[in-house]
Amino acid sequence: MGLTPLQRFADILRKIYLLQLADFFWFIRLYLLVYKENNEFRNQYPNVPVPPPLILYDIQGNCSLPGFYYGGLSHAHEISQTIAAGKPQEMLNILEWGCGPARVLRHLQSPDGSDWRLWGSDYNAHTISWCKQHWPTINFLQNGLAPPIPAENGFFDVIYCVSVFTHLSKELHQQWITEIIRLLKPGGLFIGTFHGEEYRTDLTSDEQLLFDSGELVTRGKTREGKKNFGAYHCDSFVRKLLSPFRDVKKLDTFSGRQTAWSALKESDEILSSRVQRGGAANLPVYTV
Repeated sequence: MGLTPLQRFADILRKIYLLQLADFFWFIRLYLLVYKENNEFRNQYPNVPVPPPLILYDIQGNCSLPGFYYGGLSHAHEISQTIAAGKPQEMLNILEWGCGPARVLRHLQSPDGSDWRLWGSDYNAHTISWCKQHWPTINFLQNGLAPPIPAENGFFDVIYCVSVFTHLSKELHQQWITEIIRLLKPGGLFIGTFHGEEYRTDLTSDEQLLFDSGELVTRGKTREGKKNFGAYHCDSFVRKLLSPFRDVKKLDTFSGRQTAWSALKESDEILSSRVQRGGAANLPVYTV
């Protein structure tokens, strides 16, 4: 299956560095298409905080408020179930890295009534400011496009991210895995989503060759970290990325096209031993 005409056109715009400009006009079109639907949602749920349209478009590629709300609710339920299965009846510090306007985080709660203390971080200062205004019971932190997150070593029991690695370069993949390991307690749980095998048909023939060889495929020539900067992950790349962890699993309960993975942080002793032995090939160096 080849690229659609729209995908081919977007690829041309990317190559001549006009994708960002064209994307703004696409945003206007999508905003107008769902204007009536969004007004109906606001009237039905007047007390639900919803982000400004540009923030909404930036994090999901469309302007649909029902999609934003119900999609976040669904993903929160799936992540909550995964956390509860791995860490039942515990007080947990849980971080969503790349939380955006709390699409998922606002809905996150323990199925068994455990004490979950919620944290969110994002590199968009406007989004973090909006979150602090609307969700005072959640702790929000601002980070840069690259690490660090302003938190102590081993502070979090769980770190999850939804569609964050999907917009980063290979260099930042390695940097952020190092940072996640720093922030997690030994035995801490990581959950992340990736542009996995479902996205292979969206790639050009040259990109598919890279993908099939185990390489990360990236589409740049636009701002890294934004939705138009794409990163695509075959299973073998994700397993290599997560190889410092144990119990690496592909989850089959996560909705949508992206593939979700979970893994547990090794003990500091094991990580230190790996560093002393030189570590595995193509893995970052860890500070433990």
